[in-house]
Amino acid sequence: MRETTALPLVAITAYEGLTRAGVKSGKKVLIHGGSGGVGHLAVQLAKYFGAEVFATGTGDKQKAIIEKFGATFIDFTTEKVADYTAKYTDGGFDVIFDTVGGANLTNSMEAIALNGHISTTVSLLEIDLTPLHFKGASLHVVFMLIPMLHNFKRAKHAEILEKLAKISNEGHLTPVVDENQFSLEQVGDAYAHLASGTAIGKVVVEN
Repeated sequence: MRETTALPLVAITAYEGLTRAGVKSGKKVLIHGGSGGVGHLAVQLAKYFGAEVFATGTGDKQKAIIEKFGATFIDFTTEKVADYTAKYTDGGFDVIFDTVGGANLTNSMEAIALNGHISTTVSLLEIDLTPLHFKGASLHVVFMLIPMLHNFKRAKHAEILEKLAKISNEGHLTPVVDENQFSLEQVGDAYAHLASGTAIGKVVVEN
């Protein structure tokens, strides 16, 4: 049940971000935060769609998760954006899914290819889009709560969940649940753990 509970929010977010960016076979995809709640599912879905996948992280635990799901691990603490972009691409990644967001969007803009697509789940900041302009690249902001908050196209989430259930049942989508367990009374501790940046996979609160 913990795994099943972990899927909907993050899996829908990953699916929306990738499909809006046009991920398909033959594309080179970079996932920022590839071992996180959204990131590790985005890695799996991008692989399912046939893309060549790369993901940033740091440390042995994050590296193990990223490589377990078939992506090339990039340690963002030791490798410069320009260096890994030149190492793995000829001019930039076709698609970047930035689950880190914020100031990290500047790294995404540096690494994106001409006419490429960046999807992000965290864009709550003021930022200079000039580099994006001169690359003719697109920025997609994913906020999966919109259908629930605004009663807007809610049936779309049902359609996505049906597709995700099929993908999961076929063995192509496995959620990683953080090993720390929290009760409903510990929801504040759960959020603090998530905000610490040390969580692996999805943090689940049990009632």
